[in-house]
Amino acid sequence: MSFWSEILRVERWGQRGGQAFSESMGYITNREGSAEPFWAHIQEHWGIENR
Repeated sequence: MSFWSEILRVERWGQRGGQAFSESMGYITNREGSAEPFWAHIQEHWGIENR
């Protein structure tokens, strides 16, 4: 049994201040399964970051 079960990679892109941007973020979790359950948490984090 591995200590880390899943690595999620999320990419996002858009415009900030008229400039194009792109980012790729990695997340490590010990829960197996789809990335769907993590999406709300990821969006919440980015929402705080973008304020």
